[in-house]
Amino acid sequence: MRYKTPIEVRNSQNIRVRVKLTELPEKLRCRIPAAEWLDNPQAFDRLKFIAETESFIQTVYGLDQHSYQTMLVMLGDAMQNYIDCDIGIAETGGLVIGDKTSPLVLMQFDLTKIIIKLMRELGLTPASRLSDAPTTAKTIYDLLPFGKPQTELT
Repeated sequence: MRYKTPIEVRNSQNIRVRVKLTELPEKLRCRIPAAEWLDNPQAFDRLKFIAETESFIQTVYGLDQHSYQTMLVMLGDAMQNYIDCDIGIAETGGLVIGDKTSPLVLMQFDLTKIIIKLMRELGLTPASRLSDAPTTAKTIYDLLPFGKPQTELT
């Protein structure tokens, strides 16, 4: 799989961009503060996480929230499960039970993959920014790369 270099990195290295990606608005370019639940996993609030992420997507992309609402809920659930695994690992006191890896660690590893996939799909990682191209298509043929088929045979 090929990863895209974030637009900010490409601009700083004077790399030509073929597809213009959405840039972050000026007010969102500041350093992101650490999550308040980072030191205290018990403080994680799934609904607040979903609301903040939805606000970010709306600010950056201006998309209709019905187009990504299901994926956003799945991301929130995956984050909640990840945090619950983190809490369980802290309570059991380790990554290893007996001579085997804790099932919570294995579950957390799988959840990490799911979270990253969902974040890429939603355009939340720097390398997965959505294109800045307008999405106002009048017909299905406007979306197809080869255009409208010809009906006449010559």
